[in-house]
Amino acid sequence: MAHGLHEPTTKIYELLYKYIPIFWIYREPFAKFTFITAFSYSILIGFSLNFLISLCVNKVSKKSFIFKKISLNKLLPIILTTIAILLIIFTSYPLINGDVIPESGKKVKIPDYWWEASDFLRQKGAKIFWLPKTPLARTYKWGFSGTSIIKYLVPIISINDYGAIFYYENKIINLIENEIDKIDKTVLNKFFSILNVEFIGQRNDIVPQNGGTTGTIDPNLTRNILEKSEE
Repeated sequence: MAHGLHEPTTKIYELLYKYIPIFWIYREPFAKFTFITAFSYSILIGFSLNFLISLCVNKVSKKSFIFKKISLNKLLPIILTTIAILLIIFTSYPLINGDVIPESGKKVKIPDYWWEASDFLRQKGAKIFWLPKTPLARTYKWGFSGTSIIKYLVPIISINDYGAIFYYENKIINLIENEIDKIDKTVLNKFFSILNVEFIGQRNDIVPQNGGTTGTIDPNLTRNILEKSEE
């Protein structure tokens, strides 16, 4: 599992990720299995070091005088162990001094209307569908670029958008997100009824990128569609 989506177990991990409930929490296996992996490495390093010490002691002892054997048996384990510790410290130095974590980016202020929307939606407790569709990373006009802020503001009642706690991966949601401009108004309303959606969150502060099924769709497109559906 710690190998994640890397070869040669890519297909197996994809199946687990897709069909096992809540398996998405392992989407970044390195962060989840770091301590287990480190513990496993410590055992391997211990056995390897013990093997090297025994090997060196036996080889050197055969070529040394008897009075030197005792000192070699004592010194070699200390020397090799010290070298191993220094190598571990040297290779792990970025973890020790914090360089492994980049400096924090530029801080931005979330606009007040997002907090107002969060308070309103939390009070209502009704399901909300977010438009336009965005990929994992998105950019806002007020300066923020990164993953979804929905998971912090209104996670439980959001039925789409990457990062929502309850992310229903079904054909209806994918169809609405990717082909909303091709869906009849009556059919679109029926889809929202099936999903038990009471509110639609139109994010006009999203910056369009690439578009299509992989990028961020232009907010003007979805806004015009919603405005026409109200006519």
